[in-house]
Amino acid sequence: MSVPDAPMADRRARSALADQWDLREGHQDASLMPLVTLAAQAANCPSCLLGLFEADGVVRPLAWQAWSAEAAPQGNALRALWGTQASIVSVADARLKPLLGSLLAGDERARFAVAVPVEVDGEVVAAFWLKHPDPGGLASSQCQSLEALAALAATLLIQARQRREADEHAQRMHDLARVSSDWMWEADAQGRCSWISGDLYSLTGIHPRELIGNPLPPELLVDDQGRPLSPPQYLSDVLATRQPLSRVLSRWDTAQGPLWLSRSAVPVFDAQGEFVGYRGTARTMSSKLAQEHRQEQDERLQRLSAEVPGALVQFVVPAEGGDPRYLYVSAGLSRWIAPVPEGTTALAPFGPADDMALEDQARWRAALKRSVNSLRPLQVEYRRRSGRGPQRWFETRASAQRLPDGSTVFHGFTADITARRSLEASRLENEVLRREKAAAEAANRAKSEFLSRASHELRTPLNAVVGFAQLMSMDTANPLPPEQAHRLMGLRSAGQRLLDLVNDVLDVARIEAGGFALKKDRVDLGQVVETCLVTMRPMAAAREVVLQANLSEEAAVCGDTMALEQVLINLLSNAIKYNRHGGRVLVNVWPDGEQQVLAVSDQGGGLDAEAQSQLFQPFNRLGAERQRIEGSGLGLVIVRDLVHAMGGKIEVISAPQHGAEFRVLLPRDHRKVAAKAAPVAPRHPLTAPGAASVSMGTVLYIEDEPLNVLLIQEVFRAHPAWTLHVCTDGAAGVAMAQSIQPDLVLVDINLPDISGLEVLGQLRASPQTAGLCCVALSADALPEQISAARVAGFDDYWTKPVDLAQLMPAICRVLEKHASKRA
Repeated sequence: MSVPDAPMADRRARSALADQWDLREGHQDASLMPLVTLAAQAANCPSCLLGLFEADGVVRPLAWQAWSAEAAPQGNALRALWGTQASIVSVADARLKPLLGSLLAGDERARFAVAVPVEVDGEVVAAFWLKHPDPGGLASSQCQSLEALAALAATLLIQARQRREADEHAQRMHDLARVSSDWMWEADAQGRCSWISGDLYSLTGIHPRELIGNPLPPELLVDDQGRPLSPPQYLSDVLATRQPLSRVLSRWDTAQGPLWLSRSAVPVFDAQGEFVGYRGTARTMSSKLAQEHRQEQDERLQRLSAEVPGALVQFVVPAEGGDPRYLYVSAGLSRWIAPVPEGTTALAPFGPADDMALEDQARWRAALKRSVNSLRPLQVEYRRRSGRGPQRWFETRASAQRLPDGSTVFHGFTADITARRSLEASRLENEVLRREKAAAEAANRAKSEFLSRASHELRTPLNAVVGFAQLMSMDTANPLPPEQAHRLMGLRSAGQRLLDLVNDVLDVARIEAGGFALKKDRVDLGQVVETCLVTMRPMAAAREVVLQANLSEEAAVCGDTMALEQVLINLLSNAIKYNRHGGRVLVNVWPDGEQQVLAVSDQGGGLDAEAQSQLFQPFNRLGAERQRIEGSGLGLVIVRDLVHAMGGKIEVISAPQHGAEFRVLLPRDHRKVAAKAAPVAPRHPLTAPGAASVSMGTVLYIEDEPLNVLLIQEVFRAHPAWTLHVCTDGAAGVAMAQSIQPDLVLVDINLPDISGLEVLGQLRASPQTAGLCCVALSADALPEQISAARVAGFDDYWTKPVDLAQLMPAICRVLEKHASKRA
């Protein structure tokens, strides 16, 4: 049976809505203040206010930070703005939208303002207001955080309302328990009957609906013999005093005849102290009916107690101290844990003390002692376990009353707060996850910055080593003696090996950092194998190793073409390097259920079990360095990581002196294609055309590294038709480009004054230089850096160390193209 609300007629409109939550005006609520702090942090705003909409649209501040409680914003316009679709409202700059800014912030100094709705039962009842003196905006992650805080605020407000309702129910039952009655009734401040229990009909034959909404009957007061008082008095005269009445005898003349009644009632006042009506009981004068009604009323009180979302408790602490003795414990929580019997002396109202954690026992006794000494309300949270069931959290709140014998009686309420505790734990866990995520993102940013710097700093000196070695080997005018040429070949080889190592290290680091974005395309394994075989045949021929392939029809997998080519080239390279002289490397492809197998086998020395267990360790070459076999020890690490990233796995089958077979298993792709793509043609090094092919050409090189400048100057020395201009900073380079109008501008990205991207921006912004051919020549070789440069507008991107066999033809093509335009 649900208990209807007490009559609330003529309640002041300003507090009608706010009184649903027992929040004192002018004070911040302690449970809501952390939400204000978190909301301010989430939105990066110094000022935040959490306010409740009252019935007249006035916003009642609940908690705030760096916000004057007297400067609360108006609520009606904002609630109208939300309408039926409540969502976060923000204004990036209040000066651009002054009306909306004033609505959200109520402060002319605020530039950025936000309002976040808080909904309870489908209605916006409160909101977070945030403001900042500077313009701003919200990212999607910030909106999600604010919405989560709004949901948590709604939960706290609902809990506050539930506690208020529970207290009202407890008070009502307390009032009912004070009187012995046959039926219960309520009247409003005007004396109209607002509620009557159903017992009226069973006792008098009069249905409550005949009285609800009408003034109370004009009952004449009588004495204990049933005689009218002299002078005559009526029940309405007594009720007009707004004082409690007990066992007032009256006569009610009904259509069925007179009824002699005994009425008891108490006046009801709202939170503001205003009189709102009466609540009481009435009985007939028949002792038999009174006894039956009293028994029925006791049962009703038991049912009402069981319906309360918690348990009503009453206990007394002796004057000499000790554990409390429980006078009454309702069964509201019996579905979770058994209450102690009435009259039992126990620590807490549920179960033996052994079921409570030791630290909670100490907390309970300390809180009880403080309340007994100060007569302040008791509030304590603790954990209990019922049998083998899970541990649950409970909260007991009670008011203290000193009795004449020195003992202290407590009237209170115990609630199960497990859900609330779980919500708080989830909030803390989410905060930890948020911090861990931020730390991980910061680490990734630092790692990306390290990759960028490492790539640049390692490639810059390699550019000089490899470049000058190439330049010396290409110098036909001043050829080196054979012995020095042989040494130079060793220098070039060492430089290339160091470059390969740098590339491998950066690839491994990028894969670990999640910077390798792979596609999920349909990849034709046949085309990949053919392309890689063409690429690797020169290396195989140099070692007299035969490359062979056995391909099945329509062998397609789901993966990334470039990554799969890198995997196969690494496996082929190892199979060639570790093969015997004149051996064979075989590539096989076959289906295996829903997977496609790509196998590379060789006829080398093979691997024992211990060596196989160390195959995928970075820089572990299993002793190959002692055999003078080139390599970095990272190739198989890259292979494994790329295969795993494509959803596959790699296996090795080998035995000493029986070669090795590496198998890559990838998911098959059953999608059909309209036509088979043509095989990829092999890429051969470009041959530089003669200098005479370009009659004239002007190149501007913007570079601050002296060795890099010297290298390009030496390249240009072999081409008298080309004119090279050099600038060592960005500003001078922009000025020189405007002056000489070069056919080609080579720009380093990292310059001492401004970046190469800024140089390009200034060149493209000027009509004089907007059409110049601009190529980045940089040691920044990460894919994201190259992509950013192309998006910025560079015509091409050449990485250091430069390959002179490709650099010179590329310069020739640009200058020839410019010469044809001039013609």
